[in-house]
Amino acid sequence: MENYIDLAGLFEFSDEWDISFDEKNECVVIDNIYKNPLEILSWLKSQDYPLWKYIDPEKTRNTKDYLDCRLNHAWPYNYGEEDMVAIENVCKKYLGRQEIDVLNRSFEFNCFKALEKKTNTEQHFPHLDDDQKIPDEWSTINMITYMDQGGNGGTNIYDYDFPDNIEHENLFFKLEKKHKIIKSLEHKFNRAVLFRGNKWHGAFIEDYAHYMKNWRYSQVYFIK
Repeated sequence: MENYIDLAGLFEFSDEWDISFDEKNECVVIDNIYKNPLEILSWLKSQDYPLWKYIDPEKTRNTKDYLDCRLNHAWPYNYGEEDMVAIENVCKKYLGRQEIDVLNRSFEFNCFKALEKKTNTEQHFPHLDDDQKIPDEWSTINMITYMDQGGNGGTNIYDYDFPDNIEHENLFFKLEKKHKIIKSLEHKFNRAVLFRGNKWHGAFIEDYAHYMKNWRYSQVYFIK
């Protein structure tokens, strides 16, 4: 059955945010970010998820060990920068920005599901979303919002270089003691986390058994 949807209304921010700030690591956590999170989750569950970084079907472990997908809906005409003013104010107060520019003007979600059980020493390959040489005050700000219920893990920020990232072939790497984690941003439904994109970071999962039965949904914004 074909239906219409008001995405601008669906993705309305809550006016009851609970904000915390880690000054040392420059990380912001916003709980209760969306006004209607259960409606967003219901919408997510109704979608089909295009495969992500599915470049060479013969080489990639995507669809074999896991499903790594990306759902992307462009902002509608009645949604724009004025809807992000509250986020801009957070970036001004905590991350030293005078104004912001959202680079991906869309409702963009990573959708992940495990097809085999892994240990929590196997984690998502860390990556950068900006050049490490860029000063922190000019770095892209990543904003990730966790939109699956009952999930676990979150996002790790590392003090380590990962030049051998091959996530287009295999999403996972072996987490070792040498991979120093400087901050773990814990997953919680309807929670957004903001941090500098010039730091190595990646999703982490504590219990893969949960994500063999359930999808992991994380919305992402890249902010300049």
